[in-house]
Amino acid sequence: MALVYGAACGFAQAPLWRLYFLFCHANEIYLSFFVAVWLAAAAVGALLARPLPASFAPWLALFPAASPLISSIAVYPLVSGGVQGVVPTLACAVAIATLLAAPSALASGALFSLLARRVGAAKLYALESAGFAAASLIVDLLILPHYGNAAALILAGAASLWLVLRLSPHLYITITFSALALILSLTANMAAFALLISHHQGKFLSVSHTPAGPVVRTRQRNGETLYLSGSPVVPPDLVANITAPLVRPPVLVIAHDPRPFKKAFKNRGIRRFVALSLEPALAPFVDAQPKEPRHFLTHTESRFRSAVVCLSAPTTVAAGRFVNRSFFRLLRRRADFVIVALAAPSGMVSAAYRDFAASVLRAFGKPLFLNYQPMMGLVLISNRPLGGSDFASRSFTDSVSRSDAPAATILNLASQRAGITYSMLEVAGYAPIFLRSAACGWIVWAVFVGFCLFWALRGQQRPCAILTAGAASTFCHLSVFAAIQLRLGMLYALLATVSALFMVGVAVGAFIRRGTLFLSGPAGVAFLFVGLLTEGYVCGAFLLAASFCSGAALGVVFANCAREGSVAFALDMGGAVCGLMLFMLLLLHGFVGVGVALAGVWALCGFSLIRATGATGAT
Repeated sequence: MALVYGAACGFAQAPLWRLYFLFCHANEIYLSFFVAVWLAAAAVGALLARPLPASFAPWLALFPAASPLISSIAVYPLVSGGVQGVVPTLACAVAIATLLAAPSALASGALFSLLARRVGAAKLYALESAGFAAASLIVDLLILPHYGNAAALILAGAASLWLVLRLSPHLYITITFSALALILSLTANMAAFALLISHHQGKFLSVSHTPAGPVVRTRQRNGETLYLSGSPVVPPDLVANITAPLVRPPVLVIAHDPRPFKKAFKNRGIRRFVALSLEPALAPFVDAQPKEPRHFLTHTESRFRSAVVCLSAPTTVAAGRFVNRSFFRLLRRRADFVIVALAAPSGMVSAAYRDFAASVLRAFGKPLFLNYQPMMGLVLISNRPLGGSDFASRSFTDSVSRSDAPAATILNLASQRAGITYSMLEVAGYAPIFLRSAACGWIVWAVFVGFCLFWALRGQQRPCAILTAGAASTFCHLSVFAAIQLRLGMLYALLATVSALFMVGVAVGAFIRRGTLFLSGPAGVAFLFVGLLTEGYVCGAFLLAASFCSGAALGVVFANCAREGSVAFALDMGGAVCGLMLFMLLLLHGFVGVGVALAGVWALCGFSLIRATGATGAT
């Protein structure tokens, strides 16, 4: 029963999380809101269920089938009338996350509290984690590639049906609840699909679930439009027409949609060129080669006389993975003449955009020549003179030089921080203060660590160990999500797989229970950094290992320190919310700070665990 309960949670969460992924346009900070709501609601549900009798269990077992339907209906008014292609405001993102996640999480937390009376907290925690992991892998490997997100809701309904059959005491109750589970599952399936297509303008044509996110094709008056994770793919016609006279074959073109470049080049008699999409998942839709740009530049033996890259201010960590020093070095190594086209404001240059441009220019390195076209909203950066607009270009350069933003690198996320700040200011007119200063994050970290240390020294070592383990493991787990976006750009396809490995780690740690396995938590932090500094399959393997290790450490702490199931579960979820807050506040200020903060929380967790069990090898 515990395994099926975990599988039901996995099947119910996966489609809801991916719907939210679409609505927040894969923004990693906004993604953390969904996790926060899920964790907080699960903790509240577990505590509210403490006085409930066991007869409530069949009602709660309906949640995998019912809650996605409730969430889809509740969130529809918020997303159906939104501005297309624009990341939602902070308040809107929190509201959507709450409506999508809270119903499922409340019921799952309450059901955990009731089932823990039968199975035991530690055993239920381990089995639920294993079931969740299995469901997540099924969604990623079998359901998503062939049937899409909504099909997972059918399996959630089937899991509901099985739980009802096991928990219902009478035949007529079983029949009634089973019929409800099937009806709700099928209706939720249709509601989720309707919600998906309502988020896009124009006549809906098709949806394809790619590793980078759902690609939706719509037909509008001016032709066909593509949306990737809710954002329209805008053809760079202006950049293509400006750069076509400047380049010489063979040419390398890298853009989300390289079709306008191909047309402009052919009009000028250029036949030798290679076209790549910034998102390889878009390649079949935009007539590009299905190769990841960094991988192509690293392994190709070809030499290009010219290269054109079309970029814009990133709204996510993934969108900024090509705006850093290492990528520009790869470009210079393979091409003699490099042009980087940046979208720019057509009016006055704001401080946020100035910081973004400064991080890009300093990452590009020297020699550097710049052509700013204010009327066109375009900045051209090159390693050779471009000519034209001298006054505007000098004025732009002088403005950017006053910024203290560092050169963008993989670890400091300078371009992403400035780009996301600029995008939020453009959309909502404000940006959270934690994006501009890391002080907020470090103050919260110091308060959390100080409180937990005081709690542990006052004799509450077991609750403190669970709280800090929940915080550190979730912080590391979410950092793995961000690292996958940054290095691979395919979190949408790996959402459930990464979560599955984390939950497998939890199950392994809870079953083995040896205190020495706690060291896998700090090891996970080391694996995170190895993954960030490597490429390809090696990078992916280390990042997945980091998620598994953080889960294993959490499982060990929970198994050794949990006493009452509902309280321990609530402490775990509460700690996870704290870890999520630290992730949100510190991530965009660089992975070095993330590593330091993680190391401090894991150290405090180890201290509490040793004081609680007497020795690291206690069982």
